[in-house]
Amino acid sequence: MFNVYHSVTQAKEMSSTLLQIGVKDNVDGIPQKVLDKIFQPFFTTRPLGEGTGLGLSLSYDLVKAHGGKIKIETKEARPPARAGSDGDDPFGR
Repeated sequence: MFNVYHSVTQAKEMSSTLLQIGVKDNVDGIPQKVLDKIFQPFFTTRPLGEGTGLGLSLSYDLVKAHGGKIKIETKEARPPARAGSDGDDPFGR
């Protein structure tokens, strides 16, 4: 199970009514093709039986209920280096 407490990268009080919290996930990024679905209830990219897909949906609803916003910044993981790569890969693999 993913524990967000151990992944908080920043918590900053912006004003008496505004708090900014940064969280780093433990996965390889969110593919662009599913980014617009991640807050939908029961949406998951995990295999059947390995997640409910409720974590981000509940988080979104709680934050929104308190007048907040969630902003997602993600980078998809790069493909693994090719076997025998000579170091001239333009993607830095």
